[in-house]
Amino acid sequence: MIDSITRQETRKSGASRPDSSPGLNRCLSGNHLDDTSYYTGHPNTQGTIDQETEHASTVDSEDTDTDGVSTISPEVIDGIEVERDVELGREKTRKSLKSVRDLNLVSWEGPDDPENPKNWKIGRKWAAVLVVSSFTFISPVSSSMVAPALASISADLHIVNSIEQSLVLSIFVLAYAVGLFFLQETFAPVLLGRKKNKLIQETGNQDLHTEWDVPNRTITTTLKISLTRPFKLLGTQVIIQVLAVYMAYLYGIMYLVLSTFPGLWEGVYGESTAIGGLNYISLGTGFFLGTQICAPAQDRIYRALKARNNGVGKPEFRVPLMIPGAFLVPVGLFWYGWSAQAQTHWIVPNIGAAIFAAGTIIGFQCIQTYIVDSYTKYAASAVGAATVMRSLAGFGFPLFAPYMYAALDYGWGNSLLGFIAIGLGWPAPILLWLYGEKLRMRSTFAAG
Repeated sequence: MIDSITRQETRKSGASRPDSSPGLNRCLSGNHLDDTSYYTGHPNTQGTIDQETEHASTVDSEDTDTDGVSTISPEVIDGIEVERDVELGREKTRKSLKSVRDLNLVSWEGPDDPENPKNWKIGRKWAAVLVVSSFTFISPVSSSMVAPALASISADLHIVNSIEQSLVLSIFVLAYAVGLFFLQETFAPVLLGRKKNKLIQETGNQDLHTEWDVPNRTITTTLKISLTRPFKLLGTQVIIQVLAVYMAYLYGIMYLVLSTFPGLWEGVYGESTAIGGLNYISLGTGFFLGTQICAPAQDRIYRALKARNNGVGKPEFRVPLMIPGAFLVPVGLFWYGWSAQAQTHWIVPNIGAAIFAAGTIIGFQCIQTYIVDSYTKYAASAVGAATVMRSLAGFGFPLFAPYMYAALDYGWGNSLLGFIAIGLGWPAPILLWLYGEKLRMRSTFAAG
């Protein structure tokens, strides 16, 4: 019976399964990487195929209509249903209907598998969060603390070589290269790959595979795909293009403000270097408050919208908080710019800078969570594509800041930045809310 089923290619990943049961077509039960897969075969197959998976009822209720026909719609080309392999360019027609379980598929031991990082205890999760968060905290703090005292450190330790002096400032960065090898793995394909290899050694079954296996893929091919995919996403995905431009603009303004802070406080307000440095506390306060308010609020909004949508979550549910974030950025810039030009009390421009910082970090959080939810399997490449634009803006914006402020002063200079922020930031969440799902449905990379 099974032998009569025609071999199919896997859905989404397109990876063929030459060693698995013939005639099976793998479909995902959801948009998440760790969802249990089910396999489908020809409708004309005689006899009855036992649905051995525990998710059979879910598949029948969610993915089939009253006639038992799968409602997961692949791409249609010339009237033929086609499944496209995004990475390798292969296309195969699909005619599958009934579902059976692939006994050689290595997956999690049920939804509560403790080896799945999503099921870690809350303390273990927070420990991982704290370790990773310390990366972004220690780096700027270390460099900012050491740089002003580098001359004194060199004198006290009798360091005369300029290279050795530079190492005092930069050697801690080596920990980034080494420390990663001591972190616990959390990437599902890697964890399941290790589990598969262990089972092969124990059972001798060479047919075992995971849903991410790609036969005959070399390291060269993997590197080529991984290095080019971010640029492919940036060049073809409208969602990535829109969010990357807005994120880059926010990042560029942030570095522009950071680079011009000393000139304002020391040049305009006449503060000393030590006192002027204290004004950075306003930016830190804004970033901290924006993060601590946005993160829990975003989770609550997402849960509420998901409940109203019959328990089905969407990436667009990450969008609503982009609106207050996009409002705070220009308000903060206007406040900061005009109060600085009027040379009001030092607390006034600092309040504006804090408002701007809060809006910026809210925008960052909403953009990154939307990208991750939209591109699931390719989230790292999608975020990497946005990071390319962001880094270029962070490099370029401080270069023209002195000329802009010399021509427009702090008032109109920051107002110009604020008006551009309105033009980019206000339409973006509205467009994503209205058209984001349609754009994802048309994408071969995004989760539909």
